[in-house]
Amino acid sequence: MHVLGIIYQDLMIKQENLFCSDIYCGMNHSKKKYVPIDCGYVDIIEHFATLRKPVEIIYLLDNIEVKLKAVIKTWENTGEAEYMILKNGLRIRLDHIVSVDSQVSSGYCGINEEE
Repeated sequence: MHVLGIIYQDLMIKQENLFCSDIYCGMNHSKKKYVPIDCGYVDIIEHFATLRKPVEIIYLLDNIEVKLKAVIKTWENTGEAEYMILKNGLRIRLDHIVSVDSQVSSGYCGINEEE
């Protein structure tokens, strides 16, 4: 597991009252407009959530790719954004996911660059 991923996981567990959007991707992240992902990719996330097995997840944190292995619990739509919820409590905004189990998100190619 990537060291930054371990540190971030630990931070999320300690900061249970903070939403991922409050600290995920650093400064002004919560002000960035959510970019909806392809519905087919949500199906992939749901598939792995159903399997309840650890998968490799790569996502962006302050424009750095973070890699971790975790069990996907579910995903949710808060009305403002959609999040992947991991078994350990980590919430990852879906438009910041690079890949899940080597399946690259169709929205990953710099679409999150606008602020």
